[in-house]
Amino acid sequence: MDQWGEGNEEPEPPAPAGPSVLENPTLKAYVALGTAVAALLWATFPAWGEGWMPVRGDALTYFWPLRETLGAALRQGELPLYETTNNGGTPLWLNPQAQSLYPPARLYRYAPVPHAMGILDTAHLLLLFSGVVALLRRLSFGVPASSLAALTVALGGTFLSLSPMQDKAHSAAWMPWMIWAALSLNRPRLLPRLLLAGATAMAVLAGGLDIVVMAVLASLLAAACCQNEDPELSPIPTAPELDKNDGSADDDLFGMEPDGGEEDFQPLLTDGPTTQDPETDEPQLTAAVSLNFAALPERASESARYCLRAGFWIALGLGISAPQWLPFRALIEQSSWGAPLPPAELSARSLRLGDILGLLAPNLAWNAAESVYRPPGFKEAVAVYLPGLYAGSCAVLLWFTGVAALVRSHFTQQQSRWLLPGPMLVLSGGALLCVLMAAGPAIPPIAWVELNVPVLSSIRFPAKWLIPGAILGSIPIAAGAHVLSSPALPWPLLRKLTVGLVTLTLAAALVGITSSGDLSRAASLSATALATCWLICALWRVQALGNQRGIGTIAVACAVAILGLDLATHNLPLMPLDDPAKVVTPPVAASRVLRNAEKQRRASATLLPTRARLHQVSYSQHDADPISTPEAPLHQILREAMMGGVPAVWGIEVMNSWLVMPPAQLARWYSAILEMPLARQIEGLRLAGVTHLLVHFRDDALELMPLVGRGLEEIYVPEGDWTQVALFAVSDPLPACRWTPIGQPSAEGLPIVPDQDEGGRWTGRVSAGAGLVVCLRPWDPAWEVRIDGNRVPTQIANGFQLAAPVPTGAREISMEYIPAGLHASFRLRSLSLTLLFLGLGLGLLRGWGVKPATEPEADAQDDSEEAAADR
Repeated sequence: MDQWGEGNEEPEPPAPAGPSVLENPTLKAYVALGTAVAALLWATFPAWGEGWMPVRGDALTYFWPLRETLGAALRQGELPLYETTNNGGTPLWLNPQAQSLYPPARLYRYAPVPHAMGILDTAHLLLLFSGVVALLRRLSFGVPASSLAALTVALGGTFLSLSPMQDKAHSAAWMPWMIWAALSLNRPRLLPRLLLAGATAMAVLAGGLDIVVMAVLASLLAAACCQNEDPELSPIPTAPELDKNDGSADDDLFGMEPDGGEEDFQPLLTDGPTTQDPETDEPQLTAAVSLNFAALPERASESARYCLRAGFWIALGLGISAPQWLPFRALIEQSSWGAPLPPAELSARSLRLGDILGLLAPNLAWNAAESVYRPPGFKEAVAVYLPGLYAGSCAVLLWFTGVAALVRSHFTQQQSRWLLPGPMLVLSGGALLCVLMAAGPAIPPIAWVELNVPVLSSIRFPAKWLIPGAILGSIPIAAGAHVLSSPALPWPLLRKLTVGLVTLTLAAALVGITSSGDLSRAASLSATALATCWLICALWRVQALGNQRGIGTIAVACAVAILGLDLATHNLPLMPLDDPAKVVTPPVAASRVLRNAEKQRRASATLLPTRARLHQVSYSQHDADPISTPEAPLHQILREAMMGGVPAVWGIEVMNSWLVMPPAQLARWYSAILEMPLARQIEGLRLAGVTHLLVHFRDDALELMPLVGRGLEEIYVPEGDWTQVALFAVSDPLPACRWTPIGQPSAEGLPIVPDQDEGGRWTGRVSAGAGLVVCLRPWDPAWEVRIDGNRVPTQIANGFQLAAPVPTGAREISMEYIPAGLHASFRLRSLSLTLLFLGLGLGLLRGWGVKPATEPEADAQDDSEEAAADR
């Protein structure tokens, strides 16, 4: 008998305490995601919280006036096809950049336009972030790694530098959702199919049609490999271990669990006989590998089937958005934009070697002091749409680590699968291909493709290929984050990486201290980036030590927060935001123009609306410009604010660079005018409706002085250091529409006060003899002129005047802009919607979304197969 007494059993040991709340992997996933979202919202708070707007480049000078025009039309309840007060008269609805049919643009009806622009920019960055997270979750990455990579994309230099091009940024936000939907086509679900069609339509309506081309190609690439399986990332643990360490599979945030099973797998390689390794218990190949060519056609046909499936739903999305792109295509075909770019201009717009330096240091190519994009050593560099590439201090290291892990995992799996790369490796290769496409003419085969392939030649800026490159590049970054947090990563390798980072940091800091100029700036920025990289990677590595007392959760949150702070600090200058109240105030020169235009309106005694069309006689934005930005604030205001059209908010149009997709005849006419001597240009500019001239150089001002009192009026010459800037007014500007007797010059005639002149419609009355009604509109065959209800042919008075013959008597005249392809686009949209609902119904009837068989049924099926094999 023991001390407990005969027959008594030994007491059970106390049960271990349950896991701490802070040790829950699901909590860590949500903390990482929440920290990333908070960092994104904090970085963009001035846009959505304070009502600030993007003020760099085209966002201020082109998109703001365009959005004001759209907001006014939405508040009136009518979307005009054509707006005569926008950029000298350009199509509004047909211009995709106007976003006239884009549903989120309805916000311009209810909110002030500058505030709405900032809110929509933030909303699309969140849309981009969530799309990248969903894409990476579809590829079985954990939530923390997906959040880190998605934050790198959303706050990276590539996307924040897109703020001047709102249409491109908004279309690009739908790209990861299209890729996710294409990857999910091998699942019996209806949601990916509907999302692929819907995201395609939304990307088109957002206006960036060239971005849509890239998104479609990336989606087809994803669909082609969606049936393949990715190997386990080495040294990432197996899927169950990954769930325990990372919590990604237990907490499937977007409902995208990894695909399972290989029942349809057909090997492309046939392995020879194998032997067992006594140390590792792994099969070893002892014979040569032979290709199984019989399986190649089957696998190729399967990829083609998924591509056709993706193409069908993409085509439905294009059909739904046909009213946006089909008439625009007809407009482009008759404009100068339809012509391909010459190789020299394409080369100037492509990625260059100096640009790559922006990946190694925080926006090394962005000179915030001068607000220009200028890589070191490129003093005459021209600004492009993507001036920043900085993706965070740890992104480059994680990217290389992820690429190495993807390649190693692919070639350490069964050799029969070497020719079947999974989506991770294929899409990562697509990111590298996008970088090569961005290099453009620097690589002769790529240059030939970009100049001769019809679809790709429509992408007029090769550097835009960095947009899908950044989205697809998030896959290696997430893979690198997985590898870094894996307990299987050997410590000797970690020590070597740490020593290497510290050595590089100290070396860069030493070079920055001992050097000067661009080299010192580059070395100092690189040292800061390397030090931040080491800190983020060290915090991320803490996950491998376990999650005791929530240390892993806290470390992950700190790593994501530091990365967000690093990205916001160095990349937000690429998306400068400012209070619109400080921007909209007209400068002195603009006020003089407005007062003079009002004076001319009263002198005409026609009660026509006040209008002012400003033509810049001399203009320069390069270093050769004798007026530098710090020395001449007036010049800066006129150059940045008036060049593209912010004065349209004040009632001023700028006619030097307003030619957005002009008809080819108009572009040739305007170019011919500008080639004349300055004194002879005045009459041609008057025929184009120009009312005021801006001169930047003293020689040009002296050349125009003899014309003062003979067609010109000097209204403003700033005193002091800016005496080379002068403003002139045309003494007798042409009215918007006038009646001209037959046989008289088109510049003569009596003004016509219209009953209506908005939204692409003009109506008025004429009671006179036989003559012509001449209006200041770029000639376009889409204009339909009717006199007393009868259609009459139009004539070209010159490139910028539309004329129609009018018989004797009192006549009712109407002009309406009806573009080609408009009615066909509505029929195509109706057909696409019909097919979409038909596909939805067939999918529901076929049982899309039915849950797979339960585990007991699957086990019973396996038992039956084993019994059959035994028999």
